[in-house]
Amino acid sequence: MRGNINYQVGKLFEQVKAFESSKHKDKMAFYALAKELGIKCSPENFADRAGVYSHNTADMYRIYWRECFNFCKENYRVKDIEKINSVMVMRYMRSKIEETKNLNTIAKIGSAITKMGVALDRLHGFDMNSRDRLEELAKVKSGEELFNFHSEHTGMADRFRAAIDISKVTAVGLSRPHQARAYKNYRNVAAHLESEKHKTACQLIKELGMRAHELSLIKEGQLRDDNVLRYISKGGQLNERRISKNLANKLRGYFKAEGKFEVDKRAFRKDIKRACEATGEEYNGIHGFRWSVAQEMMANCILEGHDYKESLALVSEFLTHHRVDITEHYLHIV
Repeated sequence: MRGNINYQVGKLFEQVKAFESSKHKDKMAFYALAKELGIKCSPENFADRAGVYSHNTADMYRIYWRECFNFCKENYRVKDIEKINSVMVMRYMRSKIEETKNLNTIAKIGSAITKMGVALDRLHGFDMNSRDRLEELAKVKSGEELFNFHSEHTGMADRFRAAIDISKVTAVGLSRPHQARAYKNYRNVAAHLESEKHKTACQLIKELGMRAHELSLIKEGQLRDDNVLRYISKGGQLNERRISKNLANKLRGYFKAEGKFEVDKRAFRKDIKRACEATGEEYNGIHGFRWSVAQEMMANCILEGHDYKESLALVSEFLTHHRVDITEHYLHIV
Protein backbone atom coordinates (compact mmCIF):
# COMPACT_ATOMS: atom_id res chain seq x y z
CA MET A 1 0.00 0.00 0.00
CA ARG A 2 1.67 3.21 -1.18
CA GLY A 3 0.86 6.91 -0.89
CA ASN A 4 1.02 9.53 1.84
CA ILE A 5 0.04 8.83 5.43
CA ASN A 6 -3.53 10.17 5.13
CA TYR A 7 -4.14 8.09 2.00
CA GLN A 8 -2.80 4.88 3.55
CA VAL A 9 -4.74 5.37 6.78
CA GLY A 10 -7.90 6.12 4.81
CA LYS A 11 -7.56 3.02 2.63
CA LEU A 12 -6.84 0.80 5.61
CA PHE A 13 -9.80 2.21 7.55
CA GLU A 14 -12.12 0.96 4.80
CA GLN A 15 -11.58 -2.50 6.28
CA VAL A 16 -13.27 -1.69 9.59
CA LYS A 17 -15.78 1.11 9.06
CA ALA A 18 -19.36 0.02 9.66
CA PHE A 19 -21.37 3.24 9.78
CA GLU A 20 -24.36 1.65 8.05
CA SER A 21 -24.48 -1.32 10.42
CA SER A 22 -26.01 -1.80 13.85
CA LYS A 23 -23.54 -2.60 16.62
CA HIS A 24 -26.31 -4.20 18.66
CA LYS A 25 -27.29 -6.58 15.84
CA ASP A 26 -23.65 -7.41 15.12
CA LYS A 27 -23.10 -8.18 18.80
CA MET A 28 -26.08 -10.54 18.88
CA ALA A 29 -24.68 -12.29 15.79
CA PHE A 30 -21.29 -12.54 17.53
CA TYR A 31 -22.85 -14.14 20.62
CA ALA A 32 -24.41 -16.81 18.42
CA LEU A 33 -21.11 -17.36 16.61
CA ALA A 34 -19.16 -17.50 19.87
CA LYS A 35 -21.48 -20.18 21.19
CA GLU A 36 -21.04 -22.17 17.99
CA LEU A 37 -17.24 -21.86 18.07
CA GLY A 38 -16.91 -22.32 21.81
CA ILE A 39 -15.13 -19.01 22.37
CA LYS A 40 -15.55 -16.47 25.15
CA CYS A 41 -18.05 -13.62 24.65
CA SER A 42 -15.51 -11.05 25.82
CA PRO A 43 -15.25 -7.40 24.65
CA GLU A 44 -11.83 -8.24 23.17
CA ASN A 45 -13.19 -11.14 21.13
CA PHE A 46 -16.08 -9.02 19.88
CA ALA A 47 -13.71 -6.15 19.03
CA ASP A 48 -11.72 -8.50 16.78
CA ARG A 49 -14.83 -9.10 14.69
CA ALA A 50 -16.65 -5.78 15.00
CA GLY A 51 -16.34 -2.68 12.88
CA VAL A 52 -16.31 1.00 13.85
CA TYR A 53 -19.88 2.27 14.20
CA SER A 54 -19.43 5.84 15.40
CA HIS A 55 -18.07 8.74 13.34
CA ASN A 56 -16.56 10.24 16.49
CA THR A 57 -14.76 6.98 17.26
CA ALA A 58 -13.64 6.79 13.64
CA ASP A 59 -12.12 10.26 13.84
CA MET A 60 -10.28 9.38 17.06
CA TYR A 61 -8.97 6.09 15.64
CA ARG A 62 -7.67 7.74 12.47
CA ILE A 63 -5.81 10.36 14.54
CA TYR A 64 -3.97 7.66 16.51
CA TRP A 65 -3.32 5.56 13.39
CA ARG A 66 -1.71 8.54 11.70
CA GLU A 67 0.28 9.36 14.83
CA CYS A 68 1.51 5.76 15.18
CA PHE A 69 2.41 5.67 11.47
CA ASN A 70 4.33 8.95 11.84
CA PHE A 71 6.17 7.55 14.87
CA CYS A 72 7.18 4.43 12.93
CA LYS A 73 8.20 6.50 9.93
CA GLU A 74 10.42 8.78 12.01
CA ASN A 75 11.96 6.05 14.18
CA TYR A 76 12.02 3.02 11.88
CA ARG A 77 11.84 4.59 8.39
CA VAL A 78 8.59 2.74 7.71
CA LYS A 79 6.90 4.03 4.54
CA ASP A 80 4.11 1.44 4.31
CA ILE A 81 1.51 1.09 7.06
CA GLU A 82 1.43 -2.65 6.41
CA LYS A 83 5.04 -2.88 7.63
CA ILE A 84 4.25 -1.75 11.18
CA ASN A 85 4.95 -4.58 13.63
CA SER A 86 4.35 -5.30 17.32
CA VAL A 87 7.76 -4.08 18.47
CA MET A 88 7.10 -0.70 16.85
CA VAL A 89 3.66 -0.59 18.46
CA MET A 90 5.17 -1.32 21.87
CA ARG A 91 7.66 1.54 21.46
CA TYR A 92 4.90 3.88 20.32
CA MET A 93 2.69 2.96 23.29
CA ARG A 94 5.57 3.50 25.71
CA SER A 95 6.12 6.96 24.25
CA LYS A 96 2.41 7.77 24.77
CA ILE A 97 2.48 6.46 28.34
CA GLU A 98 5.46 8.68 29.13
CA GLU A 99 3.60 11.60 27.59
CA THR A 100 0.23 11.22 29.34
CA LYS A 101 0.46 8.86 32.38
CA ASN A 102 -3.34 8.57 32.12
CA LEU A 103 -4.78 5.05 32.04
CA ASN A 104 -8.05 6.08 30.38
CA THR A 105 -6.23 7.85 27.56
CA ILE A 106 -3.88 4.90 27.08
CA ALA A 107 -6.89 2.56 26.95
CA LYS A 108 -8.39 4.66 24.12
CA ILE A 109 -5.11 4.66 22.20
CA GLY A 110 -4.74 0.93 22.78
CA SER A 111 -8.23 0.28 21.39
CA ALA A 112 -7.40 2.34 18.32
CA ILE A 113 -4.13 0.54 17.62
CA THR A 114 -5.67 -2.89 18.23
CA LYS A 115 -8.37 -1.98 15.70
CA MET A 116 -5.58 -1.05 13.27
CA GLY A 117 -4.32 -4.63 13.73
CA VAL A 118 -7.83 -5.90 12.98
CA ALA A 119 -7.88 -3.82 9.79
CA LEU A 120 -4.50 -5.22 8.71
CA ASP A 121 -5.74 -8.76 9.39
CA ARG A 122 -8.83 -8.17 7.26
CA LEU A 123 -6.75 -6.61 4.51
CA HIS A 124 -4.75 -9.83 4.28
CA GLY A 125 -7.75 -12.13 4.61
CA PHE A 126 -6.81 -13.42 8.06
CA ASP A 127 -9.57 -15.61 9.55
CA MET A 128 -10.33 -14.57 13.15
CA ASN A 129 -12.65 -17.54 13.58
CA SER A 130 -10.20 -20.22 12.49
CA ARG A 131 -10.30 -23.23 14.83
CA ASP A 132 -6.53 -23.50 14.45
CA ARG A 133 -6.09 -19.89 15.55
CA LEU A 134 -8.29 -20.34 18.60
CA GLU A 135 -6.42 -23.49 19.63
CA GLU A 136 -3.02 -21.84 19.13
CA LEU A 137 -3.99 -18.76 21.13
CA ALA A 138 -5.12 -20.98 24.01
CA LYS A 139 -1.53 -22.24 24.25
CA VAL A 140 -0.01 -18.78 24.51
CA LYS A 141 0.51 -17.98 28.20
CA SER A 142 1.85 -14.43 27.96
CA GLY A 143 2.13 -11.58 25.50
CA GLU A 144 5.91 -11.93 25.39
CA GLU A 145 5.56 -15.25 23.62
CA LEU A 146 3.65 -13.64 20.78
CA PHE A 147 6.75 -11.77 19.65
CA ASN A 148 8.50 -15.06 18.98
CA PHE A 149 5.38 -16.87 17.90
CA HIS A 150 5.39 -16.85 14.11
CA SER A 151 2.38 -19.10 13.63
CA GLU A 152 0.13 -18.33 10.69
CA HIS A 153 -2.72 -18.52 13.16
CA THR A 154 -1.63 -15.41 15.10
CA GLY A 155 -2.91 -12.15 13.64
CA MET A 156 -1.66 -8.58 13.86
CA ALA A 157 -4.46 -7.68 16.26
CA ASP A 158 -3.21 -10.42 18.62
CA ARG A 159 0.37 -9.16 18.42
CA PHE A 160 -0.58 -5.51 18.76
CA ARG A 161 -2.73 -6.25 21.80
CA ALA A 162 0.13 -8.15 23.43
CA ALA A 163 2.50 -5.24 22.75
CA ILE A 164 0.02 -2.80 24.30
CA ASP A 165 -0.47 -4.99 27.38
CA ILE A 166 3.29 -5.28 27.92
CA SER A 167 3.66 -1.52 27.58
CA LYS A 168 1.06 -0.94 30.30
CA VAL A 169 2.41 -3.62 32.63
CA THR A 170 5.96 -2.27 32.46
CA ALA A 171 4.95 1.39 32.74
CA VAL A 172 5.77 3.41 35.83
CA GLY A 173 3.31 5.90 37.32
CA LEU A 174 0.37 5.10 35.03
CA SER A 175 -2.79 6.17 36.83
CA ARG A 176 -6.56 6.29 36.42
CA PRO A 177 -8.19 9.70 36.95
CA HIS A 178 -11.01 10.16 39.47
CA GLN A 179 -14.24 8.85 38.00
CA ALA A 180 -16.82 10.88 39.95
CA ARG A 181 -18.13 13.27 37.31
CA ALA A 182 -21.65 13.69 38.64
CA TYR A 183 -23.02 16.95 40.01
CA LYS A 184 -23.84 17.14 43.71
CA ASN A 185 -27.23 18.70 42.85
CA TYR A 186 -27.85 18.50 39.11
CA ARG A 187 -31.42 19.73 39.47
CA ASN A 188 -30.16 22.95 41.02
CA VAL A 189 -27.63 23.44 38.22
CA ALA A 190 -30.35 22.84 35.60
CA ALA A 191 -32.66 25.33 37.34
CA HIS A 192 -29.99 28.03 37.07
CA LEU A 193 -29.52 27.63 33.30
CA GLU A 194 -30.40 30.81 31.40
CA SER A 195 -31.68 29.14 28.23
CA GLU A 196 -35.07 27.41 28.22
CA LYS A 197 -33.82 25.22 25.39
CA HIS A 198 -30.94 24.04 27.57
CA LYS A 199 -33.38 23.30 30.39
CA THR A 200 -35.36 21.18 27.92
CA ALA A 201 -32.15 19.39 26.97
CA CYS A 202 -31.54 18.61 30.65
CA GLN A 203 -35.07 17.23 30.88
CA LEU A 204 -34.29 14.91 27.96
CA ILE A 205 -31.25 13.65 29.84
CA LYS A 206 -33.32 13.18 33.01
CA GLU A 207 -36.16 11.28 31.32
CA LEU A 208 -34.18 9.31 28.72
CA GLY A 209 -30.53 9.44 29.82
CA MET A 210 -29.63 10.86 26.40
CA ARG A 211 -26.07 11.68 25.39
CA ALA A 212 -25.19 15.18 24.17
CA HIS A 213 -25.03 14.18 20.50
CA GLU A 214 -28.36 12.32 20.74
CA LEU A 215 -30.27 15.39 21.93
CA SER A 216 -28.39 17.98 19.85
CA LEU A 217 -30.78 17.52 16.90
CA ILE A 218 -34.30 16.10 17.14
CA LYS A 219 -36.63 16.30 14.14
CA GLU A 220 -40.40 16.44 14.19
CA GLY A 221 -40.79 12.99 12.64
CA GLN A 222 -39.01 11.40 15.59
CA LEU A 223 -41.83 12.23 18.02
CA ARG A 224 -45.02 10.20 17.61
CA ASP A 225 -48.53 11.33 18.57
CA ASP A 226 -48.43 9.03 21.62
CA ASN A 227 -45.34 10.92 22.92
CA VAL A 228 -42.93 8.14 22.03
CA LEU A 229 -39.58 9.52 20.88
CA ARG A 230 -37.50 7.56 18.38
CA TYR A 231 -33.74 8.12 18.33
CA ILE A 232 -30.48 6.33 17.54
CA SER A 233 -28.07 5.85 20.44
CA LYS A 234 -24.39 4.95 20.46
CA GLY A 235 -23.63 1.80 18.48
CA GLY A 236 -26.53 2.32 16.06
CA GLN A 237 -29.23 1.07 18.46
CA LEU A 238 -32.76 2.30 17.71
CA ASN A 239 -34.66 3.42 20.81
CA GLU A 240 -38.41 4.09 21.11
CA ARG A 241 -39.24 5.59 24.49
CA ARG A 242 -42.19 7.45 25.90
CA ILE A 243 -41.54 10.89 27.37
CA SER A 244 -43.73 13.01 29.64
CA LYS A 245 -46.53 15.06 28.12
CA ASN A 246 -44.84 18.21 29.40
CA LEU A 247 -41.56 17.42 27.62
CA ALA A 248 -43.35 16.32 24.44
CA ASN A 249 -45.25 19.60 24.30
CA LYS A 250 -42.02 21.56 24.74
CA LEU A 251 -40.47 19.72 21.79
CA ARG A 252 -43.57 20.32 19.66
CA GLY A 253 -43.30 24.01 20.48
CA TYR A 254 -39.78 24.06 19.05
CA PHE A 255 -40.91 22.06 16.01
CA LYS A 256 -43.63 24.64 15.32
CA ALA A 257 -41.33 27.63 15.83
CA GLU A 258 -38.06 26.33 14.34
CA GLY A 259 -38.94 23.14 12.47
CA LYS A 260 -36.66 21.11 14.77
CA PHE A 261 -35.14 20.99 18.24
CA GLU A 262 -31.45 21.82 17.90
CA VAL A 263 -28.90 22.47 20.65
CA ASP A 264 -25.52 24.13 20.10
CA LYS A 265 -23.31 22.06 22.40
CA ARG A 266 -20.76 24.86 22.81
CA ALA A 267 -23.45 27.32 23.96
CA PHE A 268 -24.94 24.61 26.20
CA ARG A 269 -21.58 24.07 27.92
CA LYS A 270 -21.13 27.83 28.46
CA ASP A 271 -24.58 28.02 30.04
CA ILE A 272 -23.74 25.09 32.33
CA LYS A 273 -20.49 26.80 33.39
CA ARG A 274 -22.43 29.93 34.30
CA ALA A 275 -24.93 27.85 36.29
CA CYS A 276 -22.08 26.07 38.10
CA GLU A 277 -20.53 29.39 39.06
CA ALA A 278 -23.91 30.56 40.38
CA THR A 279 -24.46 27.40 42.44
CA GLY A 280 -20.88 26.73 43.55
CA GLU A 281 -20.82 23.39 41.72
CA GLU A 282 -17.75 21.92 40.02
CA TYR A 283 -18.23 22.00 36.24
CA ASN A 284 -18.60 18.49 34.81
CA GLY A 285 -19.88 19.27 31.33
CA ILE A 286 -23.06 18.04 29.67
CA HIS A 287 -22.20 14.42 30.41
CA GLY A 288 -22.16 15.18 34.14
CA PHE A 289 -25.97 15.35 34.03
CA ARG A 290 -26.05 11.81 32.63
CA TRP A 291 -23.79 10.57 35.43
CA SER A 292 -26.00 12.33 37.98
CA VAL A 293 -29.22 10.85 36.63
CA ALA A 294 -27.66 7.36 36.58
CA GLN A 295 -26.60 7.60 40.21
CA GLU A 296 -30.01 8.91 41.27
CA MET A 297 -31.79 6.12 39.41
CA MET A 298 -29.57 3.46 40.98
CA ALA A 299 -30.36 4.75 44.47
CA ASN A 300 -34.10 4.84 43.71
CA CYS A 301 -34.08 1.28 42.33
CA ILE A 302 -32.49 -0.04 45.50
CA LEU A 303 -34.93 1.93 47.67
CA GLU A 304 -37.80 0.37 45.68
CA GLY A 305 -36.61 -3.10 46.68
CA HIS A 306 -34.55 -4.22 43.67
CA ASP A 307 -31.31 -6.04 44.48
CA TYR A 308 -27.95 -4.79 43.22
CA LYS A 309 -27.88 -6.83 39.99
CA GLU A 310 -31.47 -5.94 39.09
CA SER A 311 -30.82 -2.26 39.77
CA LEU A 312 -27.62 -2.27 37.75
CA ALA A 313 -29.40 -3.95 34.82
CA LEU A 314 -32.21 -1.38 34.88
CA VAL A 315 -29.78 1.56 34.95
CA SER A 316 -27.65 -0.01 32.22
CA GLU A 317 -30.70 -0.43 29.98
CA PHE A 318 -31.77 3.16 30.70
CA LEU A 319 -28.34 4.46 29.66
CA THR A 320 -28.36 2.19 26.54
CA HIS A 321 -25.15 0.53 27.66
CA HIS A 322 -24.34 -2.91 26.27
CA ARG A 323 -21.93 -3.68 29.12
CA VAL A 324 -22.82 -3.31 32.80
CA ASP A 325 -19.18 -2.61 33.74
CA ILE A 326 -19.47 0.74 31.91
CA THR A 327 -22.51 1.54 34.05
CA GLU A 328 -20.53 0.68 37.18
CA HIS A 329 -18.03 3.39 36.24
CA TYR A 330 -20.92 5.88 36.04
CA LEU A 331 -22.02 4.81 39.50
CA HIS A 332 -18.47 5.23 40.82
CA ILE A 333 -18.42 1.59 41.99
CA VAL A 334 -15.15 0.63 40.27
